[in-house]
Amino acid sequence: SHGRGRLLPRGVLPVLPLYLGIGLVFAAVDVSAVAVAKSIDAPVLAGLLVAGFAAGSVVGGLLFGPISAHWAPARRVLAAGLAFAVVVPFLLLPTVTPVLAIVMFAAGLVTAPVLIASSSFIESSTERHRLTEALTWPSIGLSAGVTVGATLAGIRIDADGPYSGFLLAAVGAAVVGVGAIVGALLRRTKARRAAA
Repeated sequence: SHGRGRLLPRGVLPVLPLYLGIGLVFAAVDVSAVAVAKSIDAPVLAGLLVAGFAAGSVVGGLLFGPISAHWAPARRVLAAGLAFAVVVPFLLLPTVTPVLAIVMFAAGLVTAPVLIASSSFIESSTERHRLTEALTWPSIGLSAGVTVGATLAGIRIDADGPYSGFLLAAVGAAVVGVGAIVGALLRRTKARRAAA
């Protein structure tokens, strides 16, 4: 069938860049948290910063479900992707740890919604017989982003200091935002063509 002939199951390609971008952010947050903690000789701080990010993600996931319950999957992806693109680059601003902890929590808040929205988009778009295959692609996208992000963040930190790794988080946020916008525009164009 036509569905089997396609390399990627339907619904995967539009959100794959979002998973890559989130992978970059995960790596940048992890590597940078360790570097910042080392720079002030407080290794326990790395765990606290990453825990703050994770806590924000849990809260974001709990809030996003009810807020977006009646939205179409595509609208969820666009809204969550844009929120992520706006909030995560704020990680570039703090140079004192308490402020960084707050921004980490905020970055976590907008992370789970993108993951939830993208997964539900795949689930609603993919051919039933390829759903299991489709749902393995987010892990592949995240892993690729984390691998590349950890390497690049490490290089940045070695060159320019502990806080510079967050530049990679901003790049990841931009990838997510652009991916969400391009996906929305492509869907709109497709819908117009179908209606014409």
